[in-house]
Amino acid sequence: MQRKVGIIGAGVSGLLVCKYALCKGFNPIVFESQSTIGGVWTKTLRTTKLQTPKPLYQFSDFPWPPSVTEDFPDKHKPFSPMGKWKLIVEDLNNHPTRADFVIICVGRFSGVPNIPEFPPNKGPEAFHGKVIHSMDYAAMEDAKAVEFIKGKRVLVVGFQKSALDMAMECSTANGMENPCTVLYRTAHWNLPDYLPWGFSLAHMECIQPRIPQLAAVIGYSKSVANLYTSEIRCRWLVELLDGTFKLPSIEEMEKDVKECEDYLKQYSGVNYKRKCIGALHVWYKDQLCKDTGWSPRRRKTLFAELFVPYGPLDYVQ
Repeated sequence: MQRKVGIIGAGVSGLLVCKYALCKGFNPIVFESQSTIGGVWTKTLRTTKLQTPKPLYQFSDFPWPPSVTEDFPDKHKPFSPMGKWKLIVEDLNNHPTRADFVIICVGRFSGVPNIPEFPPNKGPEAFHGKVIHSMDYAAMEDAKAVEFIKGKRVLVVGFQKSALDMAMECSTANGMENPCTVLYRTAHWNLPDYLPWGFSLAHMECIQPRIPQLAAVIGYSKSVANLYTSEIRCRWLVELLDGTFKLPSIEEMEKDVKECEDYLKQYSGVNYKRKCIGALHVWYKDQLCKDTGWSPRRRKTLFAELFVPYGPLDYVQ
């Protein structure tokens, strides 16, 4: 009997886990609260571009086509249409589902818009202009979105990725005639120490052994290139579920996490929790490979192993 894997979230990580679970003969079922798949990429703006160089933002077995020549491509699909899909959508409201494992792939940017609470009569209602969240703006058609901000003075509140994308969108539409203003409290992006329910992420940045039958939390930990790392992590997870290797004891895993944190503090200073600029990317991927029995040395020559940077295509199966 096929083991059923419940996957919460149909963003990049959720789709990757689903793919590799199918390859191993599992029966994955993906739950997505939105009407589309793709996660954060369904909420982009007209001018959104990759913030990661193209060679680091691709799947190991699905590279960018030669027609994409930009180092930081924009969001518009670079692929020629190959046909149409016939989709059958099932509404699972109030329909209980049992699974052998649960994998949470909601990611850091999922959920409802993050709108702060204000004292009475001191929030958006005190402002005589229009107030809109970037997610609602991203849902507009391109032409309507440009018309919405064209010729207007725009104040962007926040300093995270969507705020900077929104500022770029406004400056592209209005130029210097109506400059966009960015208002922020903290000039950097702090990652939370803990998940909402109070447990820190543990072994391999995704396993929390003290929660029974929770296989992993995928897509929450950052790296120098999220898609690149997430794919290898998803493959590692499916190998774990398939019995290729076993986890260490709880005590050993918590000890490993502490040693890793101490190392990051030593070499990354105050930024040790910001994994996108940490110092363990190659080591982390090497450990994932070793656990699953794959060789961490992915290059054919010693020179390439020592001097040529690694990328997603080096980890193709």
